Amino acid sequence: MIKNPQPLRFIFHLLEVLQPEDYEPDSWQLEPHEKLASVAKLKEAGNEFLKKGDLENASLKYREALNRIETLLLREKPGDHEWIDLDKQVGFFFFS
Repeated sequence: MIKNPQPLRFIFHLLEVLQPEDYEPDSWQLEPHEKLASVAKLKEAGNEFLKKGDLENASLKYREALNRIETLLLREKPGDHEWIDLDKQVGFFFFS
């Protein structure tokens, strides 16, 4: 094929069209301020699962919130005001 290149043809089948409000964006798609706002929503969702006794889903929500905080921490310089504020949020998951 390299010696005699041929044009390639691709066929795509559209399976579903989602509007922006119809799905939860992945963490990498969020701007830092959106990611920070999503942490509170994930904690609240984790709390609701915990109240229902659903430890597995609660831990998944808490883990995702922690992952998002960790990625935000990587953007900041350790010891700076923003870094300290984010680091304080990590304590919620370990001390409550």
